[in-house]
Amino acid sequence: MNRERHPARTFCRHLATALATAGLYGVEHAQVKRLCELAAAAVTGTKDAGLSLLFIEDELVADGRSLGRGMYIDRLARQLRRFGISHLKLLPGLDGEELRQFIRQLSEAAADARIRASANLRLGRVEIRYSDGKSRPDAGGEIDESNFTVEDLPEVAGVEEIPEEELARFAEICETVRKKRHLHVVGISEIVARFVAAFTSEAGSFFALAPLRELDEYTFTHSINVCTLNIAQAMALGISGQMLHDIGVAALLHDMGKLFVPEEILTKKGQLDEREWELVRQHPVRGARYLLETPGVPRLAVIVAYEHHIQYDRQGYPQVPAGWKQNICSQLTTISDVFDALRTERAYRGSMQVHHISQILLQNAGSKLNPQLTHNFLRVLERVTSAAR
Repeated sequence: MNRERHPARTFCRHLATALATAGLYGVEHAQVKRLCELAAAAVTGTKDAGLSLLFIEDELVADGRSLGRGMYIDRLARQLRRFGISHLKLLPGLDGEELRQFIRQLSEAAADARIRASANLRLGRVEIRYSDGKSRPDAGGEIDESNFTVEDLPEVAGVEEIPEEELARFAEICETVRKKRHLHVVGISEIVARFVAAFTSEAGSFFALAPLRELDEYTFTHSINVCTLNIAQAMALGISGQMLHDIGVAALLHDMGKLFVPEEILTKKGQLDEREWELVRQHPVRGARYLLETPGVPRLAVIVAYEHHIQYDRQGYPQVPAGWKQNICSQLTTISDVFDALRTERAYRGSMQVHHISQILLQNAGSKLNPQLTHNFLRVLERVTSAAR
């Protein structure tokens, strides 16, 4: 079997996405339930003994075979490690509701709390004994398991999600820009086309925008999230076709200028000094210049890269002449930018709850944010959140 298509990797991809989405929008959200069903379905068809997963230093080992690393594997391994879990035993009867209850525990429990297993999901801490007699976690060895029974709840249909290879491709694109190499626009277009297709086929799926990377890769995560948020806003406005695609491309590339800002500034804890702020304020111009010099990039992407921090009242940066008309796509991006920046945990502060962010958006409607587009965004937010209750 192809390593990339192994059911263990599929399971990790769906479970990691469900866990991150639950962190953003709650365990009861429909997308969490559906992703748990997909994760459980990945186990169906495995041998009678089920599937045994070991996480060894963020590498996945399934039934004694190394399946390597990946963004979903890394993310899931880190979450499990908080609770001392490095072994999962998935039995053939595993269902989506068992996984959702497991995610509820991981999402709501304090760090180092004891996470309970279930009838078809066994948990363990894996250790190996070295010649010095000391134990090392996450390296093979004995397994400690416990059980409890969960209630049977209705099954939920599955949905399609953005595949790991699309996100990995964008990570490579970010690295290309960081190293000041030539940007291949074809790869960007394929990613956005996949996002648009996923949104078209699954209502409300813009909430699958969960952060999948650590703080030092914030620009990667942020660009993915702003792209999905922009597509959701644009679709709610009735935008489709090539314009919708260009809006997605522009959002995905809006922060390319950040890749020219020293990483230690982007991840600095505490206040930036004036020199550091000046470097940050230069990123819209640097990003727009880079995209302008890249063949095949839509003109809209250059505009959005330049304008996304100007703000509705033109009090942001860079400074523009009086009467400057900010593009509507730039205004959409500003809203998405603010929402995701506040929702995502950063090096210098924690994340905010959605209701608090909604209040901030309303407070800034008419000044920093276009009021009509802000209310459109909040309607989309409310519609999807209500559907999940």
